[in-house]
Amino acid sequence: MAIHTNSERCENCRSRSFIFDLISEQDREILDKAKQEVSFNAGEIIFKQGAMLTHVVCVTSGLAKIYFEGLDKKNLLLRLVKPSELVGGPGMFVDQRHHYSLGAVEDTRVCFIDIGLYRELVFRNKPLAHEVMARESYHRIEMYEKLVNLTQKQMPGRVAEALIYLSTQIYESAKFQCTISRQELADLTAMSKESTIRILKDLKESGLVTIEGNIVEIVDMKGLEDISQRG
Repeated sequence: MAIHTNSERCENCRSRSFIFDLISEQDREILDKAKQEVSFNAGEIIFKQGAMLTHVVCVTSGLAKIYFEGLDKKNLLLRLVKPSELVGGPGMFVDQRHHYSLGAVEDTRVCFIDIGLYRELVFRNKPLAHEVMARESYHRIEMYEKLVNLTQKQMPGRVAEALIYLSTQIYESAKFQCTISRQELADLTAMSKESTIRILKDLKESGLVTIEGNIVEIVDMKGLEDISQRG
């Protein structure tokens, strides 16, 4: 159940969005007073694909996932979202609708920023506009690379790619507690849960990784990278 929480001031937040450092002190005050912080339990939807885009979201703690809801209730997990990242979407300046869903993987807190206020800040602030465009471009490049990986790599390469992504970009450690489920890992690789579990077992038996419950350790990163590159 989503719960409204008492928001601390942006200037005191260690996970504040990049927006805060690119706007004037007056606009910081406006943003600080306008934001609404909400806590979500793991598994809850933060915003829904197809719904009206009324706010952008800044994750301040926990871990969230951006995913596309496809046919037959099959999801494609596009990427994971860590604290301080801002999530809006391509509909922000087009049709004002969400074109993907955002859900909490772990217990997660987010700040909601009214889309009208956000657009106003972007339109009147060139450094902020440049940063927004740069970040959107970076994520678009990520999506192109993901499309290539999912369409041209074999299943072992996709799972290896996903494990490297989790280790280097999300948990930032060779040994980590994997807080995404096996189904979510399957959604990240566009595979069935059964196939994902089978390949994880193969990687474990090959000595490239160790897996004990939710604790994953990459033992041979070079070997895993070779599998990922060979696809």
